[in-house]
Amino acid sequence: MVLIARYGEIFLKGKNRLDFEKKLVGNIKKMFDVKVLRKRNRLLVEEGVDLRRVFGLISYSPAVEAGLDLEEIKKKVLELT
Repeated sequence: MVLIARYGEIFLKGKNRLDFEKKLVGNIKKMFDVKVLRKRNRLLVEEGVDLRRVFGLISYSPAVEAGLDLEEIKKKVLELT
């Protein structure tokens, strides 16, 4: 499982938005020593960390990674129930 983290006003920044995103990712990695991926204005963070203390994040949700195959998705759903 992973956590999908959403950040606040960074997306409003202009040309330096990438710098703010990199700083946020670096801060999370430093605080928790976990892998963080940036995807579509969201951050994917390894599960098992408490992101409530991270300045700049507005929310986060647990998620399960699955492919596009319907059978794989069904299998993942059954694993969770």
